[in-house]
Formats: sequence, C-alpha cells, structure tokens
Amino acid sequence: MDDIDIGVDTIVAAKRVLKDVDLILQTKQVRLNSGKTQILTRAEALLHFRVVENARLDVLTKRVDRRLKASLPVAREQRLVELRIARGLRKKAFDAGNGEKVLKRWITLAHRVRAEISPRNLELIIRLRPSVRENAFGYIRMQPLTAARAKVLASCSMSGLFVDDAAMVDMANYLVETLSVERRGRMEHIANIVASTDPENYYGFYCRLWLQSKYSKKEDVLLTMKRYRNTWIAHERLGRLVGALRPLFSASVLNHEYEELIFSTQNAGARDTFKFQSRLARDIGMFNDMYPALSNPNPSRGTGITHAKFLCLIAALQNPNAPSPRKDNLRTRHSLALRDIHYRSIARSAGVL
Repeated sequence: MDDIDIGVDTIVAAKRVLKDVDLILQTKQVRLNSGKTQILTRAEALLHFRVVENARLDVLTKRVDRRLKASLPVAREQRLVELRIARGLRKKAFDAGNGEKVLKRWITLAHRVRAEISPRNLELIIRLRPSVRENAFGYIRMQPLTAARAKVLASCSMSGLFVDDAAMVDMANYLVETLSVERRGRMEHIANIVASTDPENYYGFYCRLWLQSKYSKKEDVLLTMKRYRNTWIAHERLGRLVGALRPLFSASVLNHEYEELIFSTQNAGARDTFKFQSRLARDIGMFNDMYPALSNPNPSRGTGITHAKFLCLIAALQNPNAPSPRKDNLRTRHSLALRDIHYRSIARSAGVL
C-alpha cells in the first residue's frame, strides 16, 4: 500500500476519518506519518493533485494513442512534450504536490513519441529526484546509448548523491539492457560507472559484476570474482550471479580457472546456476524446455531481451544437440540484441555467431 487519498465534505469529517485510520493502523503496529499527512481544502487539493494538468495529459495521451495506432506522425506532440518537460524543470513546476507524478507521465510520453530530454535535464532528474530516477533510467534504456547519456550516468554515479544502494542497482540493471551500437565515446564513461561501485559490499559487488558481464573483458570479470571472493562466497544469491556467467567463459581459455573458482567455494547458488547453464548448453531436453521462453523477446527492454535471458540464450545456442532450425529461429527472434556491439562480441567469443 502506498499513499491513500480520502475525500470528505467537511474539516470535521476529515479529522474523524484521520482518527479512525490512525486507530486501525495502531492495531497493526503502524502509525501515520505525521510529516506527510495533510488535510486539504478543495482548492488546495486541486493544486496538490494537479487535477488540471492530469486532465490535459489524459487528452494528450489519447491523442498520441490514436495517432500511433493510425501510423500518423507525432512531431507536434513530440515538440510539445520536449517543451513541457524543459519548461517545467526550469520553472520548478514539478516540485510541489504531485508534481513528480506528473513528470513521470511526461517522461513516459517522451519515450512513446521519441521526444528528446536534454542530457542536462536527465542529469538533474537522476541526481535530485529519487522518485523519478527509475523513469529516467527507463527512458534512457529504450533508445540506443549515446555518448552524452553515458556521460550523464557516469557523472551521477560519481556524484556522491546516491545515498542508497537502490539507485546504483537500478542504474546497473537498466544499463545492461540498453542497446549499445558503438563503443567510441561511451566506454570511458561506463568504466567510470563500474569504478564508482564498491565491490566490498553486497550491492556494490552485484552492480560491478553485472555491468562487467556485458561491458568488460572476461579477464576483468574473473578478476572481480576472485579478488572479491569474500564478498560473494557467503551469499547464495550472489553465488547464483557468479554461476550464471558460465556462457562468458565456456569457450575461453579462462574456463578451467573459472570452474575451479566455482567449485572451490562450496557456494550452493554458484554451483546450481553453473550446472543449469551447463545442462542448457548440452542437454536437448533442457533446450526444449527452455525454448518457448527463450523464443519470446522482451519488448520493454532496449535490447529486446533481459540480460539474464541473454546469458541463457548463449548457452542454448552452444548446445550441439539442438536442431539448427530452432537455433536459427532464436537468432532471428533476438536480432535486435545481436545488433548490440557488446552482445555480438560475447556471441562471437562463445562461438554461436
């Protein structure tokens, strides 16, 4: 349960409802957050909930829906979205009441009509608006990664303004699923993002290894797993992350060293996911079981596939017992992912392209 909005006719009724809600919550050992609980008049509520702005957004959204469905141009709507986001941020129009919820809706429309949000504004949103960060990451993910946006993400990761682990975890998860068609102007910034993580702690290790599994050399991935062995060895879930990277090493001279690391740790998660990937790469029964799930793209991802599924896809394509037509179909279904320069390099290294 998140926020609750209750409408009543009088202030007296509002206070009575407030008292009743507080008493009910107390029976569950929960209290109202007095700093966020407000009684608003009708006029104040209209401003707080941005009723007029939301109504206008509803009309615009319906217009965009109609034009996209009819394959009509949305250049006018695109320009409107760009202006409203830029002007709203400049005039601090999203700062009060439900302003950030309105901003989220504008960002969603920006993605749909391919409106441009400037790198400066993206950085301001990511740095200073924690509740809107995920929307900004999602906007970046759905378009090929540019040098300017990579620089924005690096600047934010090194800013010291991320006071919780969730921000870096979100950045890592969205960034590995962002289509990257060129290395130039981007890899320096991605390296800075990787360097800004702290692999001595649980979430920092997750972020570094997950990013490296796509953007770094295999030698660097293995070095991180070995150097920070004490960080992940006691955690089954981090172990599962380590074991899931088998497709990166299976056709490499580093494979023996990687396998030794997995089985020397006694980490059940690492062993289980390693064995799963191994079976997927050689067992026709496992291939057939996974084939329906692997055949379906993930259109909400910029690469058309989740990063975890891509690793499974590589293992499946390595299976010598799998029918060639089915493997060809998997390559065709995930042609967008294989346009990604880093994914293509992984696929070639694994011997499946």
